[in-house]
Amino acid sequence: MTATTTTAEKMPSPPRAAQSKVPGSYAGEKIIVASKLPMALELHIDEFRMEQRRDRSTTWEEKVAYRVGPIVTIAGTAFPIFPNGEMPEGVERPEVQAGYALTYNVDREFFERWLEQNKDTELVRNNLIFAHTKRDSVRSMAREHKDVDSGLGPIAHKMVDGEKIIVDRRVPKKSRQTQLQKFRDTANVDA
Repeated sequence: MTATTTTAEKMPSPPRAAQSKVPGSYAGEKIIVASKLPMALELHIDEFRMEQRRDRSTTWEEKVAYRVGPIVTIAGTAFPIFPNGEMPEGVERPEVQAGYALTYNVDREFFERWLEQNKDTELVRNNLIFAHTKRDSVRSMAREHKDVDSGLGPIAHKMVDGEKIIVDRRVPKKSRQTQLQKFRDTANVDA
């Protein structure tokens, strides 16, 4: 180094920016995700690794999942309400279209990877969660699948002579018949 070398020349040059996209960085195209589930759903991507497991004298290889990247929260159709009818502070009511809660600005690449990893789940196969880039397309898909039942909603009742009778198909038929017979028996005794 010469006597005329400046401090800036002595400093090492900063590393060059990486050419590839940083894993977990999602700044690409955004989509709208629709969910029929009543609760919020946290989505994440898994990376699978083979690990050696051991139990006393037995050793085996096992596929283990590790969460990588961000967690994306998808809104559900239900939201908390106090008994007086007010919502808790800081809670926003989700936009609901034909029974599906809409979540905006979800990264398309992330959601496609999540769909690929979860393609065999009931959630994906039964169209309880889906996405599209355009709002009108998501709304029309929601209208098309509005009769899909998640099975997580409240038990359906029917009013018969002023009494609530369970008519929900999730309740075993025998229980429904027993309840209906009990109702008929009390109606005959009172008559």
